[in-house]
Amino acid sequence: MNEVIIELDNLKDLKKIIRKNKDNDNIKILFKYNGKLYEKKDESIKEYDKYLEVIEAFNIKDKRKRLSYIYDNLCTYFDNDMKKNNYCEFKNGTCIANRLKRSVHAYNGCCYKRGKLCEFLTDKGCINPNPTCKIFMCSYLNKVKKVPNYDTRKILITSCFLDLKGHNFFKSNYFITKSEFIDKYINKVG
Repeated sequence: MNEVIIELDNLKDLKKIIRKNKDNDNIKILFKYNGKLYEKKDESIKEYDKYLEVIEAFNIKDKRKRLSYIYDNLCTYFDNDMKKNNYCEFKNGTCIANRLKRSVHAYNGCCYKRGKLCEFLTDKGCINPNPTCKIFMCSYLNKVKKVPNYDTRKILITSCFLDLKGHNFFKSNYFITKSEFIDKYINKVG
């Protein structure tokens, strides 16, 4: 297996290298920092996490496992951002839009499918992390609070591995399990 070493001065080329070689099973990417080689996140260089996540994903050669890694990575990214910024302002099972009666539902935010509460929502929260559900923001939040429009094209890991069809897929597959999501992605996107 050939190794490609990425250093600080060519880190900006990482996306181009990955997009050109993402289907090449004979290349392994490593990040060289202070004389040491890294192929996944490391506490000692936390400031490079987003690059190391991409490198780790690239080095996963099984398509299903790579997609699973990207899926989990996105869920963690969105969860951390939501917790940090508290956009929905949840209190006692109601979001700000529920409390202000700006939602079609009285409680549980926007976790409804065809008028019924999502089957994956429990009193402890969602038991089925799904990146599509996580990036959805209701019209109240979009118009009044001006929350971020999560665009997977602007997130490094997805911008490296997904084409336009893949980005659209990640925005439009609500209320399905991780395994269903991955199966459907592989069948529809490739």
